[in-house]
Amino acid sequence: MKKNWFTVKQLYPNVWGIGEFLHFEKVISYLFVGNDKTLLFDSGMGIGNIKNTVRKITALPVKVVNSHCHYDHIGGNKLFTDISILETNWNKSIVKNGINAKKLKILFKKYSKEHSNKLNSYDETYSIPPFNYTKLSDGQIINIKPFRFVVIHTPGHTPDSICLYETTNKLLLTGDTIYDGPIYLHLKESNADDYTKSIIKIKKYKKVIDVLPGHNSFSMKII
Repeated sequence: MKKNWFTVKQLYPNVWGIGEFLHFEKVISYLFVGNDKTLLFDSGMGIGNIKNTVRKITALPVKVVNSHCHYDHIGGNKLFTDISILETNWNKSIVKNGINAKKLKILFKKYSKEHSNKLNSYDETYSIPPFNYTKLSDGQIINIKPFRFVVIHTPGHTPDSICLYETTNKLLLTGDTIYDGPIYLHLKESNADDYTKSIIKIKKYKKVIDVLPGHNSFSMKII
């Protein structure tokens, strides 16, 4: 029997959270269904087929925007053709080479032990292939009517991290910049000084009704 990896919750009109809570990462993607197109913020682990879950909600074309290029946020990119990232020297090699099954297995073993939680069973041959993308820039506007997103470059957790501010509903999508849990700044690609500056930067967006984080919970009303 195939495992259903996804928990889906409608958060606002035409806005859904898609959580993968059956493994330690507890990563969350967000789907905004516009008039003639949708935006998917992160594509999750790639262990389950997130596209099938999206298709249960909408048949409209999907634009994927990645919060950053860690494996748990780009795993489902292989299922889509319209993908956007903020390009940096750090993520170029990930996009070009993908992440092979051997490396993912090592990561899962390390992090599941760190979280004192075994990963639920999955196909250990699964990998993340390279993908094509278009470049995002800081301050760029993405219109998926009636939604309007502002791209905010928020390096710290990774050099390519971004948040999206959705101006219609005043929602802040934070990826791994803000979530309910420990923020990983000890990684070789992390920078604590950059992270501090990024938090100061997003505090300028004062009219935030809800924060939609990248892990653990579908919303955080903290700003």
